[in-house]
Amino acid sequence: METHNQESTRRSTFRKADASEGGCFAGMSLFAQYLGELLPNMHFIRLARGIMLRDASLFELRSELLVLVAIAVVAMTGGYCAFRDGWTSRNSY
Repeated sequence: METHNQESTRRSTFRKADASEGGCFAGMSLFAQYLGELLPNMHFIRLARGIMLRDASLFELRSELLVLVAIAVVAMTGGYCAFRDGWTSRNSY
């Protein structure tokens, strides 16, 4: 069983590793950092890491969750617009 001091040290170590200022982007170019922020897997990893390692609530991680929802809405809207005519207009003989 961990003491309170050991648990707080463990949590602060994970917070440093998961810092949103830079994080795994620290050695990358600015363009690559912005490109990485557009990818949903980065936000999902931050969300999962926060829940599993830091025991954070969804309220604490709401910014990552909202970004994932926004990416999903954009992807679904794009898919709907691309295929809204369906297969009937293409396969009518």
